[in-house]
Amino acid sequence: MTYGYYAVPRYHEFSLQDDSIKYTYFPEIVTAVPIWFLVMLAVGLPCIAIVLTSITSSEFPMRRRLWDIHCGILCLLGSMALDLMIICTLKNVSGLPRPDMLERCQPISFELPAPNQLSNVGICSNPNFLLINEGFRSFPSGHASVVFVGATIQALFTAGKCRLFDGRSISLKVLFVISPFPIATYVACSRISDNRHFIRDIIAGTLIGISVASFMYHQYFKAPFDLNNGGRAYHPRKIGVQFIYSREEEFWIIDDAPDRESFTTRTNNNKVNKKFTLSATELPLFSSPHRSHHVPAPPHVPNHVPTTSTNDDKILLKLSNIKEKEKSRS
Repeated sequence: MTYGYYAVPRYHEFSLQDDSIKYTYFPEIVTAVPIWFLVMLAVGLPCIAIVLTSITSSEFPMRRRLWDIHCGILCLLGSMALDLMIICTLKNVSGLPRPDMLERCQPISFELPAPNQLSNVGICSNPNFLLINEGFRSFPSGHASVVFVGATIQALFTAGKCRLFDGRSISLKVLFVISPFPIATYVACSRISDNRHFIRDIIAGTLIGISVASFMYHQYFKAPFDLNNGGRAYHPRKIGVQFIYSREEEFWIIDDAPDRESFTTRTNNNKVNKKFTLSATELPLFSSPHRSHHVPAPPHVPNHVPTTSTNDDKILLKLSNIKEKEKSRS
């Protein structure tokens, strides 16, 4: 940000008769979304959403939820840093004038120069060079880029935690996930009415913000389409762990799901249990040499038990294995 504010941009030439850069200059404090309000919308609201969404995910233990909060906020701040670096560099390199540039410049004379000749920054009489420099940082829009970084990170994080793509068609989840984008669109469009940017600047800033946020999100989290993951962050990097802890297990206990079953497995098991309601005497039990000592041995199955079809045998066998695993866990 220091480079973006104090560095001298490459001043683009302009015409004093260009109506697109003759708009009124408004101080930043009276604009629709000043800097302090932008920080609240682009950083404050996503942080609150990350914390609340993670805390309410009671499916996972507290240690996992705290780690997801840490990774979510780190992802957001890292995205902001990368986005600001790109935006500030492009602003100073392009040096395109803003819609209110002439009022910032205060030209010495509005007389036409020689035919087919453009004016440059040397014609400006305003002693405030910082204000003039800011008038040549139109492309791309920093407000649009920053606010869409926060909106994209918040949307991806909540989509993964809420399992938006589980096929259940819950409209409330969709509204919760996409809610940051109307706010971001308002902030971006307000820069046009504030005479700060053209529509091309808004579009470019929006695309840069979404791209940077999507890239950084996948450095910390899996895609929200992975229902088994449930929006969990990647585990801590293993580099340097051995210098702090004697065993890696002491640094992180991988206990993400209490029942050790994936989301898809639990869903399929529930469907099978609802479809086939079997009593204990109807389930075929098979002895195993690896059976735990506290599990009673299966009763003797008489030879006259009627046989079933191949498909039924497979289903019964799966149900039996599932119930045996549940008993061994308990």
